[in-house]
Amino acid sequence: MRSHRFAGVALVGLGLLLAGCGMKASKEAAETTATKLYQAWSNKDWDAVLGLYSPQFYQETKKEQWRSIILGLHEKLGDYKSHQLKDWNYKTFYGTGGNTQTTVLIYEVRYTHGQATETLTFMGNGTEKVLKIAGHHITSPALLPTVSDKSSSAGAAQKGKNKP
Repeated sequence: MRSHRFAGVALVGLGLLLAGCGMKASKEAAETTATKLYQAWSNKDWDAVLGLYSPQFYQETKKEQWRSIILGLHEKLGDYKSHQLKDWNYKTFYGTGGNTQTTVLIYEVRYTHGQATETLTFMGNGTEKVLKIAGHHITSPALLPTVSDKSSSAGAAQKGKNKP
């Protein structure tokens, strides 16, 4: 009986150890991709930026649509200056289709027109040496419309109303 408990504890411990190895490797692979993203963004190499996103990402947002969005982001945020990892997490999901590992990195990123918080999500099955971006969320006050944007929009709308 005692040997069964020991074997069970040993298996759980081994599982946690292996999960920890996968977690570290996944975080490192995700950080490598994030560094490439910000290097390419800094160089305004938009094709290289687009190449860092996964097929899952492009199922939701088409590549040319994303190109247009990142060019608009660059126009509003300005040139890239620096990034710093603020937080991260790692989860493994098990299911009938196998397991999926998700790594999320949260960065504070400085641009010439302000600062942004960027959340990069990476998904894989644990065998990838290179992880591609499956999700990218950007939050920044620099992306909010300004008062002058609102008044020019309102003025344009008012002008449109006066036309016969």
